[in-house]
Amino acid sequence: MPGSRGWARVSKRLPGHPASSGAARRFVDRALADLDGETRALGVLLTSEVVTNALVHGVPPLTVTVVCGAGLVRVEVVDQSPQMPVRLAGGPDATRGRGLLVVEALSSRWGADPLPEGGKAVWFEVAPAAAGSR
Repeated sequence: MPGSRGWARVSKRLPGHPASSGAARRFVDRALADLDGETRALGVLLTSEVVTNALVHGVPPLTVTVVCGAGLVRVEVVDQSPQMPVRLAGGPDATRGRGLLVVEALSSRWGADPLPEGGKAVWFEVAPAAAGSR
């Protein structure tokens, strides 16, 4: 995916529909096609967690953006809700509430930023060491 200057950015807008999670995974998988399988799989998994969170707690539409370059992979999910995500510490029998814990554990960094035009961007980055080319 890297462009002529080594950086590339692609985005996809998705409706607030359960099928959007699968569409986001496929989009990120294609966007990271030039990277090693581990990085691709990690990007797809973490995208699934962030998009699912946006579908459950956010306001559609969603925009998924992938940025690659200089050993960095960053995925950003924008939704229209100003409510920032909250990490939950679900008990061992909880069936929900672990998505952001997974993102925190497996990404090199993650965060959420309010947007000036409203809504928020929830993003994660994959560690540069894991973002090498095949």
